[in-house]
Amino acid sequence: MQRTQHMGEEERLLLLDLITQRRDVILSRATDARMIPVKAQAWEQVTNSLASSGMGPTRTVKQVKKIWENMRSRAKKFVSDQKKKFYRTGGGPPSPDIKPDAVIEKILALIADELEPAPNYNDSDSWPRARNALEDVRAATGAFIDFLDNFKKDQA
Repeated sequence: MQRTQHMGEEERLLLLDLITQRRDVILSRATDARMIPVKAQAWEQVTNSLASSGMGPTRTVKQVKKIWENMRSRAKKFVSDQKKKFYRTGGGPPSPDIKPDAVIEKILALIADELEPAPNYNDSDSWPRARNALEDVRAATGAFIDFLDNFKKDQA
């Protein structure tokens, strides 16, 4: 693959708009025999639209896919770095937040569902019903203690 010039911000925003228009196909996780040619056609359309814009050099489908993968990877790294800064220990003032640029914001909006952590049903903290059940037990225990106190008063 031959190197071409870097994509400018306008060209990257155009690429994101083209991907957004075909997001149901391009971002689909389906990889069955029916979906592979549909995805290939969608990437071909994105590449042709990008080339016809005249913003940069003509790129191949493989190059456009790689550019998208790199952009997505950088956006995920940005989120990861923000989380690391948030949970960092050691005292001192918190690090200043770095604002994402327009391209990263659009990518994060596109891949928001990829950034959600997978549910872990083996961890009681991540299971909402476990927290509700614990609150129910605390409430029931408090009511039972109140009942015992009232019972003791009645017996005396």
